[in-house]
Amino acid sequence: ISRNPVHVYASCKRLWEMINTKYVFGNYTAINLQQIISETYSGTMNSYMKDKLLIPQGRLIEISYENFIKRPVETLQQVYEKLELGDFEYCKDAMYWYVHEQKNYRTLEHALNKYELNTIPDQLDLHIKNWKEIQQRTLYEMAT
Repeated sequence: ISRNPVHVYASCKRLWEMINTKYVFGNYTAINLQQIISETYSGTMNSYMKDKLLIPQGRLIEISYENFIKRPVETLQQVYEKLELGDFEYCKDAMYWYVHEQKNYRTLEHALNKYELNTIPDQLDLHIKNWKEIQQRTLYEMAT
């Protein structure tokens, strides 16, 4: 699942802040969250971009998080078809039921300050380009 790197950064930041607020006892040394999150994300994505080349053709599908959220069942049907996982009709009704049960779920809000909004896109530039490429490809594949 490919997601906007800036949104991933904001989500990770919120997680770190929650952990520091709820689970750290006593004094702790301040850490550079921006650096930790950016370096961890970049390292993870660089490894993925390198390692995905080792996966045999037809055994990997990349989907857009945004498309999955908008059209979850249709996106999963596409995954079933591309990976040849078998008869999607077998589980389609159960998936629609599950999606219906989740209709009131609200995602958490992730806010970044002005400094982060100005610096994070530069730090994650390569990953943003890769994400946009996947977005374009998945939109094209959904249309065909």
